[in-house]
Amino acid sequence: MNPACSLALKPSLRLAGAAGAVHLLALAAAWTGLSGMPLILTAAGVMLSGLCTVADALLLWPGSVARLELAENGSGRWLDRAGREHRVRAARATWVSAGLVVLGLQMSRWRTRWVVLLPDSAAAEPLRRLRAWLKWRPS
Repeated sequence: MNPACSLALKPSLRLAGAAGAVHLLALAAAWTGLSGMPLILTAAGVMLSGLCTVADALLLWPGSVARLELAENGSGRWLDRAGREHRVRAARATWVSAGLVVLGLQMSRWRTRWVVLLPDSAAAEPLRRLRAWLKWRPS
């Protein structure tokens, strides 16, 4: 495969901070609206979700996306931190702006991996190429 876009991801402190802040807000909302066992269960779920999301943004999990390569036709692969390769297809449901990329990677008919990229998630030039390719790729 000759990749049209190839980028190595790096830990995103901005994404980790934003994810942590959103989870703290969810915890505060639960604290003000719930009590007893519902509060305990909701708080445990929010804290677990926050821990997993922040760890993924910092690329701490073996299954975190470490490298992404996409070909002109939308097919591609991503490598996780454990070195495993996953064949994917870029989903049409992708959102691109100057400061944020939300990229869907279809791994199978029923499974999609979502990758959120901020400016500190990868080197500037490969990230710019990915944004341009996603925005202007043929249907």
